[in-house]
Amino acid sequence: LQSIPSSFLDDYPAPLALLSRLDESDPRIARRVEGYIGDIEIANGFEELTDAEAYRKRFVTDQAVRKSRNLPVPPLPERFLTSIASGLPPCAGIALGMDRLVQLAIGASNLSEIIPFRLPE
Repeated sequence: LQSIPSSFLDDYPAPLALLSRLDESDPRIARRVEGYIGDIEIANGFEELTDAEAYRKRFVTDQAVRKSRNLPVPPLPERFLTSIASGLPPCAGIALGMDRLVQLAIGASNLSEIIPFRLPE
């Protein structure tokens, strides 16, 4: 793994980060990051949006886009919105794909070589 270049992508485009908080100095940018080893994403994380009304606006906008593209339009996640409105402290996290690290460590060409179940096609 030491010889494979690694990188992090930050300053993520806001429209592609539905659940992330936006940068206060530039609302075109979301507070999100992705980590890569070679061309494989091994981690992603973000600062959680904690504003229920901002979430609602984003979900409604997403529904309109989906409708305009003749895609299925899911209902608004009212229970989620209610839980956010009840109070969520500032928080952030990052998820590390251990399966992808194992894939890289053993030189597997894809995840199906290392997981004990069949992936959907």
